[in-house]
Amino acid sequence: MYELLNYLLFGFFDIRKDELESSGFPEEIIDDMVILICQDHVQIYCNPVNYWYLLPYVSHWPGIQFHCLSDNQSDGENDDAAEEFKIQSFISMMSECRVIGLPFTGQGHTSEFTPMEIEKWPLIQAFALEDFGGGGFFTLKHEVVDISSQLHHIQDFQDSVSVELLLTDHYPLMSRQWSNMLQCVKISLDSKCQALSQKKISEPLRSYFNHGFVGHKGKTGKIPFVLFNQDTDKKQLERALNGEALEASDLSLKTNDNHHMICQAASPHKPLVCARTYFFCNQPYDITKETSGDGLQHSSDTKQLRYSLKIYLSMVRAVLASIKVYSQTLQVTQAKAACFKTLTDECSKLNNQCLLDHIKDGSLVQFKLVSLNSNHSEESLTEGVHCKKMKLISLALYDIPSLHNTKQDHIGSMLFAESFLDSCIQLSGGCDVNSHVFILTSCIPRHQIWSLSGNDRKMHTSAPSLPIDFWGEPLMTQGDISMTGTWTALLPPERVVLTAWTHGVTVQTSDYGSVSLLGSDINSIALYDGDSMSKVTLLLLKINLTSIMADRLPPHVYSEVDERGMFTLILAFSPHTKAHTQLFGNVLPAWKMESQLPEVKRLDELNCNILEIHTYLQRQIDVSFSSETWPLKKVSLTMPHLYDFLEHLTTSCGLYGSVTRDVYQSLMVSQNTKLESTDDKIIVTIITGAPGSGKDVLADVISSFNTNIINWIVFKQSEECQLDMAHLHQTMITAAQTSSHWLLSKTTRLIIVAPGFCDTPEVVRAISSHSDHSFRSLFHVGAVTLCIDPVNTFMEHKLTLPMLTAHCAQGWVNNIVFTSQTMAPSELLDNIQTLIRSINYDVAMLKAEQGHVKRSADLDLIMSETAFSESHMERSRVLLKPYWREGYPHAWPCLPVMNDVLLQFTHPLEKHLTLINLRNLKKSFQSFPFIGNIYNVTGLLAFTGSPQFFTLQFSPLNGKLVLKESVANHQNGDNPVYKIIFTGVQLKEHDLKVFLNTCVKQKPEKKKLLMKEDLTKQEIDKIHASHHLEDLPEGWYYNGSQFVSMDGERSHTHPNLDKFLSDYLAKKNADIAQFNKRIEVESYTSLWQL
Repeated sequence: MYELLNYLLFGFFDIRKDELESSGFPEEIIDDMVILICQDHVQIYCNPVNYWYLLPYVSHWPGIQFHCLSDNQSDGENDDAAEEFKIQSFISMMSECRVIGLPFTGQGHTSEFTPMEIEKWPLIQAFALEDFGGGGFFTLKHEVVDISSQLHHIQDFQDSVSVELLLTDHYPLMSRQWSNMLQCVKISLDSKCQALSQKKISEPLRSYFNHGFVGHKGKTGKIPFVLFNQDTDKKQLERALNGEALEASDLSLKTNDNHHMICQAASPHKPLVCARTYFFCNQPYDITKETSGDGLQHSSDTKQLRYSLKIYLSMVRAVLASIKVYSQTLQVTQAKAACFKTLTDECSKLNNQCLLDHIKDGSLVQFKLVSLNSNHSEESLTEGVHCKKMKLISLALYDIPSLHNTKQDHIGSMLFAESFLDSCIQLSGGCDVNSHVFILTSCIPRHQIWSLSGNDRKMHTSAPSLPIDFWGEPLMTQGDISMTGTWTALLPPERVVLTAWTHGVTVQTSDYGSVSLLGSDINSIALYDGDSMSKVTLLLLKINLTSIMADRLPPHVYSEVDERGMFTLILAFSPHTKAHTQLFGNVLPAWKMESQLPEVKRLDELNCNILEIHTYLQRQIDVSFSSETWPLKKVSLTMPHLYDFLEHLTTSCGLYGSVTRDVYQSLMVSQNTKLESTDDKIIVTIITGAPGSGKDVLADVISSFNTNIINWIVFKQSEECQLDMAHLHQTMITAAQTSSHWLLSKTTRLIIVAPGFCDTPEVVRAISSHSDHSFRSLFHVGAVTLCIDPVNTFMEHKLTLPMLTAHCAQGWVNNIVFTSQTMAPSELLDNIQTLIRSINYDVAMLKAEQGHVKRSADLDLIMSETAFSESHMERSRVLLKPYWREGYPHAWPCLPVMNDVLLQFTHPLEKHLTLINLRNLKKSFQSFPFIGNIYNVTGLLAFTGSPQFFTLQFSPLNGKLVLKESVANHQNGDNPVYKIIFTGVQLKEHDLKVFLNTCVKQKPEKKKLLMKEDLTKQEIDKIHASHHLEDLPEGWYYNGSQFVSMDGERSHTHPNLDKFLSDYLAKKNADIAQFNKRIEVESYTSLWQL
């Protein structure tokens, strides 16, 4: 459960772990939350402490509802009340759910689930207590199921946040251990050991992997391993790829053979796997042996090394081509065909028929393109269907025949694998796909050569001893220079020591020796410095690839050869280094004066591949001088296209299938796109907000400005839950006709005061859905403004009115106007602003007490003609609701469900009764789910004693009452009809009629005649007290405490009490009879008689 919660909250408990621990709050306070995810909304219980931590992560969720006490209601002194609120909230949240799904187990863990297990949980036990009205045992009232497996499938989907966490938290760890493995190889070679230990070299990868699986009970599909060439036959490699443990064997360094090793790394719990094949050469490249122009007589072992390297680079090229084809077609079969074609084409350049026959044998070439889950389990990809999981692509070439073409003699197997993710936007009505690919393991070095002679591999920063006849004088010997070819797939570049001579250059590497180039070897030299001494300088050596040159250079240097047989070697000089200074101070002037090297030409621009390399190097220089570098920025240094991919992935993850071309164009629109002219349009300003928020006042204020040059048309409606589309379209027709009439003297603008519980997309869609296209094209939405009264925001505690968070969504609102709590510091206003900022970070927040805008800058924002159409707004709208134009179900439903009830009546109301009843509405409010609560009252009515009509608007939450005389003539003959509209949660007409009846004098009921038995003791005592001094009958006297008769009878009451009571009843019954007679005579008109 913790795992899923962390996934939903974008790694909240991992990213903010230190902050939570240092906050001082106990763990049970931070973890005190319940999240219920329903089909159309989400309900969250939390406490006032973790509410502020959670808010930025969940406030943008569709239909979010918070069950959380206010800050001043949870002071830590009344824990019992807080616990009771938690239980009641939980019961309310579950009340409408029949089936409850729980993520009972985490990924990689298996446990049998029984519903009775959760009855042990304290909150579930409290559910069954009679005091809270839960209705019995939780598992008897609700069907509880384990949905762990379904959620694990969803958790494996990769979005921009999960990719960022993967790259900043997990990829650096795997990359670091890979670097440690490479360092182990170097240390072993430098120590002149007799053999390379497979166990020692693979230890960093294995330790990292095993440490991540501590306590893990499941089985993983991929494990890290290192295999040397004698163990890379098909059988052994297949066992390793299947996750089987192999016996460690060492690589002997006594032989003079060339060797290679296969390495695979895997991240524990994350779908990140890569594999490489690296090579060892027994004879390092040595410039001291290359003093003649005819090159070296290389041994067959050296030729075998070049042969192996070229096959491996062909595999790399084939895999990358396959990734590209798959991202464009989503077809595994086409990707496989592209892989085999590329591999065959590249290997055919080696002129080895035995190798080509070997590749055609399907059993000796394994191509795999699958999706991976977090446990590295492989899943097949469906043809033509985009999968949001991580993909693993691998190419294994088994038992490769040697250069000598002997079937019995082979050099072992090679393996290359990458983990990649593709982002895809599919267009409806066709097979067009806009895709972007990102290879997460691309920065794990794809090639590596080591010399087996440790001393020969050491780099020296002094000029080598070479004949001056060929090379001339040494001009510079400096390290910290980067060398690479033009194939960007082999980045990062190598760090080398460069010696510049009068007639040539020599380059010394730390791993495989040195290479040399005389002036006669170089066809041309170009220099690019970006017209700045603070940028990376590139020296581009264009070389003709002859057979002699191919023997003198390692194959990866000339991996990109053009149609003329030329390749480019790139030497990069970092700014502010000795090498950079000496290049411009010593080398270039000397080459210009007397040199057999070609003339150095300065370039003003670079082609795409070389520009990418320059950008790659320049970014690393820029960050080295930057004072702040966040984790993702560090990762992006070695992944040039990271941010482009994340932006594309963010876009594609917000879509639910194919999109129309209009939607696609909205997503791809540039920030610098010029907005459409609005000169011939009627600008529409939309003002929305909950009833009672002051939106009507704001509309009146705006429509009073510049009336001499602007003709304002204002659309308003009484209902707050549903848009009257027919009324709106009629208003649009009126505006269009008015615009035509005032064309030469006034500009016509339309203000729409939108219903408060109606989603903004409905209003915008209604404007663009007019049946007459000529009218649709006339109107243009300029800006959307939301009015918020902080006092009229929360239904209870921190639960906002319906649609408020939807109105604040990115792309759908330009301005938010606060209409109260603006004159002095307000904690309530601050809390609401924090809530809104977490939903929409770039909305403009304005203050206008009671809706009266005073600043001209605020008025300009509200009346903007283009703000709603800006590219970033359009893109946000499409990402949040891709299909809003088609009228698909809302992303933000109106919850709790609100409805309007219209009551019409013919009798004036009693003013004092009406106002008292309205003021008392808030006292009758029910808690969640708020059924029957009234949140707005509006109407047209009259009061007894006055013929004047009044407009009424009342909001119970803020107690704001607006009662104005109506200037319009609403008289309908002698029988005027009044109306009143109630807006609330699941209101019923009968209950509202009962309420309204209390606002008028009703026909009294007849009173029944009184009997002696109806008199109370108090009434009898009062009657007795008023008559106890009257004359006594004969034979009675009062002795001071009792009434006494002559025959000895005693009494505490007057002897004639019965007569007194009869007289009292007779008088009262006479009044009752007169009252009943008056009721019969008088006529009463029913409030509902139309």
